[in-house]
Amino acid sequence: MNEDRPDQHPDQDWESEMSSEFDRRVRDLRESPLTFEHVRGRAVSIKRRRRTVVAASLVAAAAVITPVAVASSGGFGTDRSSGPPVATQTPTAVDTETPAPPEPEGPGFAYLQDGDLHRADGSVVALPGDYTSATDLGDRIVATAQADNGDTVVDVVEDGAVVESYSAFNPPIASVTGTYVVFMTLDGELQTVGDDGQKVIADGFDPELQFPMVATGDDCVTSCRVFLNQSQDDPIEVNQDGRESSPAPGVLSVTGATSEGDLVTVVTRVLDDDLTGCSALWDPAEQEAVIEETCDYKFLDVSPDGRYLLAGDPQGDGFGNRWVAVLDTDLTEVARLEIEDTSVPYVRFLDEDTILATAYDGAWTVLTQDVGGEPTTVLGPVPGEDLDPPFVLSD
Repeated sequence: MNEDRPDQHPDQDWESEMSSEFDRRVRDLRESPLTFEHVRGRAVSIKRRRRTVVAASLVAAAAVITPVAVASSGGFGTDRSSGPPVATQTPTAVDTETPAPPEPEGPGFAYLQDGDLHRADGSVVALPGDYTSATDLGDRIVATAQADNGDTVVDVVEDGAVVESYSAFNPPIASVTGTYVVFMTLDGELQTVGDDGQKVIADGFDPELQFPMVATGDDCVTSCRVFLNQSQDDPIEVNQDGRESSPAPGVLSVTGATSEGDLVTVVTRVLDDDLTGCSALWDPAEQEAVIEETCDYKFLDVSPDGRYLLAGDPQGDGFGNRWVAVLDTDLTEVARLEIEDTSVPYVRFLDEDTILATAYDGAWTVLTQDVGGEPTTVLGPVPGEDLDPPFVLSD
């Protein structure tokens, strides 16, 4: 018997039995209904950010229950009740069913309404003035107002306050990438503003005869291309260093560009008999037409990746477009937006496969349409006058 062995201490016998019983209890804990697999199965339906909380709580509960049970009984299979009782802890229940607050849902584009900027993610920014348009650059917002003397005022807003202000000849246009704006000042400077700064890339222009129409590239610190139309000459291109070039000799105007400016849509001429506008897709680097002149469509824009063209009625001379179509590079229609008795005053590519448009039929709506899909009403309808839209989209 163990009592006759001189090398066996009673405490060692207790420790051996305690170790065996501890192993058995831990094994029973794994095989009980509250297993790791059981917890993981329930956690599938819980949002990812709650899984760490649940798993940590279960581990903490197991760590509390097992050692306390050993101490309170004075060992497994041995009566050691002479010691003081040890209080046990009950693990706190974790509410795993409380849903996370919903993320803001926005339209996917920014617009101005009732003096507030509604961002693409659905958040709303109150602006510090009575503005007619605004472009969201991130930390900065570029907002436009009309001065009492008729001048255009361009304000740069940060944290709800105006940090820069310019007198401009024209409202800013947003780059194809949406990362900066450009406008002509009253002094003939070609001013750009980005999220982290501003830069005059060229000066000496005549604001009454030369005006920016399309801007490409991410910013004008590293690389950008600004295309200006001229009332009495061919369009010109100005890069971030102020260098000028002729992107499409002999054309009347530039109407759109890809995100890098390697392709531009141009108006080549206007027919004298019925004022039909003819268009082409042009490669400025090669100085040649990628899609030859057509008078069946008026090219309004090209998708950021160059796969599609946005076109309208070549004889459109009223309020907006009666219809717009998305064409592939073979001039095959892949989408069309045409609503009876409705005008489309504003339309552009929202991304490579989606167009964004405003429509007016006595009420204003904002629509999106995917290539190959049907139009979806995102905002409106809101009754209003034809020259006073309630929703102002960034150019």
